[in-house]
Amino acid sequence: MGNIRDDLMETLSKDGNGNYSYINSLRTTRKVLVEELTGNLFTVADDVKAQVEFNPENVRSYRLLGYENRIMSDQDFLDDTKDAGETGAGNDVIILFEIELHDATNKGELKYQSSPATREPSSDSLYADELFEVRIRYKNPGESRSNQITLPVKLENILTRGSSDFNFACCVAAFSELLRDSMYAQTMDADKIISIAEDNLGRDSGGYREDFLTLLRQYRRIAR
Repeated sequence: MGNIRDDLMETLSKDGNGNYSYINSLRTTRKVLVEELTGNLFTVADDVKAQVEFNPENVRSYRLLGYENRIMSDQDFLDDTKDAGETGAGNDVIILFEIELHDATNKGELKYQSSPATREPSSDSLYADELFEVRIRYKNPGESRSNQITLPVKLENILTRGSSDFNFACCVAAFSELLRDSMYAQTMDADKIISIAEDNLGRDSGGYREDFLTLLRQYRRIAR
């Protein structure tokens, strides 16, 4: 892996409740050691967990992008003794799902499932307009009991054009799929990702999105 053991650094930072960064330029040094230092030193939430339950009446299938080594069971999500990640001041965490909409049959015993007697989805269901529900559990620093935030997401919240932040995050995920030679990236190429990223640069006050575009253009030259 060259001059970085990413797997080792991830293990150390995970077990030590810390962060790691790969610094390869003066700009990256400023980003990590100046602009992001507060977020790395001051924790605002401990053992942060996210859970998404999809409504089978509206979602036929779904796929989580990334986080393969971070997945936990439903039981562990509710277990306050299970270790999870910390969130620092000013930090954002992005979780991306690819979903396919469909009128599916219900299975299981979760929120969006029909009663055991009927096992049939209903168009006038109490949750018919919901796509999924997001649940976040976290502990205040120094506490042992978790708090939970729950938010149902409806069709009307999703079926609109995404924000520039969302669209740019999708570009980063798409590029990752290209680098992994993923089967899901067969309809995507560097030109498409660059075009979408250029249209969604936003303010980019630190110039980091432009840095990502530079990386994409370098990849395109190599790929050709």
